[in-house]
Amino acid sequence: MSHRDPIPSEIAGRVQLYRYFKENTNIAIYGSFQQSRKRDLLALRDYLRAYGYLNARISEDYYGRLDPGTEDGPIKDTRMSIT
Repeated sequence: MSHRDPIPSEIAGRVQLYRYFKENTNIAIYGSFQQSRKRDLLALRDYLRAYGYLNARISEDYYGRLDPGTEDGPIKDTRMSIT
């Protein structure tokens, strides 16, 4: 089997597809929201967003949504139940 170098249009197409996936893939970040850990979770979210993963979110990012019917559907209750 011989190896051929991709032509520039193939590379451009792959880069465009990669960018599309980065911008549209939902990434949910779960973890302990104790104050000492919350900074780490926010830092992870911000790091991912800085590198093009625009839909990286922690559950608190959903609290500000006014209309539960928009975006990805109804808001889920992210509060832990106390039993």
